[in-house]
Amino acid sequence: MNNQKSYILKGLDIVSCLLKMRALRDSFSAKERRIADFIVENSHLMRDYSSQQLASAVGVSQSSIVKFAQKLGYKGYPDLKMAINESVVKELASHSASEQNNESETEQPNYLAQLQTALNDSLTHCQTVNNEDVFDEFAKELLAAKNIVICASHFGKIAAKDLSEKLLDMGKLTRIVTSDQPHDLNTLQKLKLGDVLLIIEDNRFSNMFAATVNNLSRSGVSNLLISKLGDSSMHSMTKAQLEWVVTEEDSTIAQFQAESCLINLIYALEIALNKLSGASVN
Repeated sequence: MNNQKSYILKGLDIVSCLLKMRALRDSFSAKERRIADFIVENSHLMRDYSSQQLASAVGVSQSSIVKFAQKLGYKGYPDLKMAINESVVKELASHSASEQNNESETEQPNYLAQLQTALNDSLTHCQTVNNEDVFDEFAKELLAAKNIVICASHFGKIAAKDLSEKLLDMGKLTRIVTSDQPHDLNTLQKLKLGDVLLIIEDNRFSNMFAATVNNLSRSGVSNLLISKLGDSSMHSMTKAQLEWVVTEEDSTIAQFQAESCLINLIYALEIALNKLSGASVN
């Protein structure tokens, strides 16, 4: 199993099977996307499908179905089908609860309640995916670092600024870069053994940026990554990862989930920094 597959399964094996497929869809091959799309769209029917029936419906071989199940971390198709059924039951229960809440609302839609539900959903999954030990590992690397650079180019800039101010208050030499342009890459290239690069992957970075990060890893720089669950191009180049979770398809709500989860990850990391440094929480 290569690094990509190993990374994909890290954390994802304990979240909803259907959420896992949605989160990883962009990383699938065309054939795998067809399988995933069919399963997601017909999830309530899957308990009656054999692997051969599913293969025929999608237009792939039976072995492709088995390989797809194994790529998601299951022993075979029977385990995948069981996980799909469990996901369906959970989502039906969640939908039923949501409908009951809607019936009790006024005729005007409660937008804030919709956001609260979406936030609770993403934070619940975020808590499941991110082990407390990883926050401690991040904190130890940052506290031991000689120099720290935090990279964020989009909505992660606010979180990067908050963490940078925290680290500066703790006496850590910290800089922020906000692009993958040559002048910022030059800043990264100055990092050495004992330094830390913390990447907030809130946007797609260039191949040149990825090559620079890879070279830093080889030279002994501790690369840390915060990214969307199952959607990172930097996993094999980083020492530890924290992930935010998006469960909504609506682009506005999905963005809200990403930004809210990210800032909560940063706050949790700051708590870990306080604990390991012996500092009191402000």
